Amino acid sequence: MKNIHKHGDFDIVYLVKQEAINEELRYSLRSVEQNFPHRSVWFYGGCPDGIEPDHYCYVDQTEILGPKWYKTTAMLEMACRNEEITKNFWLFNDDFFIMEPAPATVWNWYNGTMADRILEIEDRNGDGIRSSYSNLLRDTRRILISEGLPTKNYAVHTPMLIDRWKALETIKKFQGCPMFRCLYGNMYDVGNVDEPDVKIRSIFEEWDGRSWCMSTSDTMFRDGIAGQYIRDRFTRASRFEDIK
Repeated sequence: MKNIHKHGDFDIVYLVKQEAINEELRYSLRSVEQNFPHRSVWFYGGCPDGIEPDHYCYVDQTEILGPKWYKTTAMLEMACRNEEITKNFWLFNDDFFIMEPAPATVWNWYNGTMADRILEIEDRNGDGIRSSYSNLLRDTRRILISEGLPTKNYAVHTPMLIDRWKALETIKKFQGCPMFRCLYGNMYDVGNVDEPDVKIRSIFEEWDGRSWCMSTSDTMFRDGIAGQYIRDRFTRASRFEDIK
């Protein structure tokens, strides 16, 4: 099988919002410390109160004009230019939780095609109504097709192994284009297996144990069954928490 990686030798990079409190990130770090071997943890962007990563690079996101993905792509580019970060690193979001010890080897995965994902979103909205997110998917898919590239759906809520140099080439080639994960994944064919997404989408949805990781949203983490399960599972403070 291609694109399988031993994860313990790589850094982890979080692109972090500027906010004083981020409990999802706190619990994500707890799960990482317990279940995902790594070298160092880097934050790019903000750093919530009471949390201390191994390395922190402040980015004033108010100075990056444009929608949210402009900001995350700009911070990702900064991380990829940092030669102190391992050439390959794991890209995490603050709402990724490693629920069980990750396998000794970990792979990047995708979930079907972008066309399938677009239809799923717009069917859920009712009568094929487009959303800003499905429009981003549509725009990115058109760009990939125009380049003669595959259109697998890499917009899944799991850690993604990034090659810094290849990521910079992707950002340079598709400047101003949305959805880095789909662009990067299809440009370099990094996906090893087709797996369902692990995002929790209802406050009543439970973690079903089918994968070693899970993702929530602000609402699902705060009010949902899955969020409570995460808080109950990871009660021990991590080394990243300032408990002085």
